[in-house]
Amino acid sequence: MIKYDKDGRLQWQKYLPSNNGIILSSVDTDSSGNIIAAGYSKSTDLGVQSYGDYDAVIYKLNSSGDIQWIRSFGGSKTDGFYSVSASPDGSYIAAGITFSSDGNASDAGAAGSSKAIIVKYSSSGDVIFVRSFGGNGDTFNDVKTASDGSIYAVGAFQSGALFRSRGRADAGVVKLSSGGALLGNAGSFDAVVVKYNGDGSFGWHTAVKGYFDEEFNAIEATDDGYVAVGSSCSSNRDLKAVGNRGGSDALVVTFSNGGSLKSIQSYGGSRDDSFGGVCVLSDGQIIACGSTYSDNGDLIGSKYLSSGSASMGMIARFK
Repeated sequence: MIKYDKDGRLQWQKYLPSNNGIILSSVDTDSSGNIIAAGYSKSTDLGVQSYGDYDAVIYKLNSSGDIQWIRSFGGSKTDGFYSVSASPDGSYIAAGITFSSDGNASDAGAAGSSKAIIVKYSSSGDVIFVRSFGGNGDTFNDVKTASDGSIYAVGAFQSGALFRSRGRADAGVVKLSSGGALLGNAGSFDAVVVKYNGDGSFGWHTAVKGYFDEEFNAIEATDDGYVAVGSSCSSNRDLKAVGNRGGSDALVVTFSNGGSLKSIQSYGGSRDDSFGGVCVLSDGQIIACGSTYSDNGDLIGSKYLSSGSASMGMIARFK
């Protein structure tokens, strides 16, 4: 783990020892400057329970990089955290995937294939709640918390246990109350954004549907709603207007605060393209980044182009 100052100068670097590797997928900081990082590991010497195969892990460090605590989550199969968010109430929210139904992943219920999971931890590392969704190849890729403590998670869902499937994998966005309750209908939509007000009353829901693979990888708030980014292989239903250039196209979807679909934009060329991260500038412009295998379409004019055998990083700005 490496910390830089605002000018990009190295402040410190810390090594997290293990006997079989650690992959940290996401990092966030809380209001006190503490660092929270989450990922997965197959190691057995982290000082926490090793449940078997890969376990999801979460680390809390102080601003100097000293470890405050480590927690593991999982069972005898593969489990991992892909995203973490520090909540305004001092808790930490980790999201990812579990294939297990034993260990402390038993709180997620019996698994068919994989379930998308959310685990909420207190500031001292105690589990507050565990929530799981789907059960047939489902995962959460990103998680964010709102000022009222509500939780937004985005990912890809194959099963109809959470949303009714329209294709091999459907993108989905879920909102939870600060107590961990699922807000909204859990079985009627494909790609879904669900919002409830702070008092728990229903706010809005909307859906994005296609017949093939869709996935959301990241979500951020805008001044007047939300933006989710990912990828789509569809050219029908809600993706009909933007079509498909070939393979998967990178996807940018915006929603109003009232839940109305504002815009769908795709980006890419004839090969596979995807956005994995997003930020919103102070003037409202959206910056999305990801990877591309394309050398045509929207990539024409780029200084560097993929040969098709290896991916290239890409960044695009949207108004």
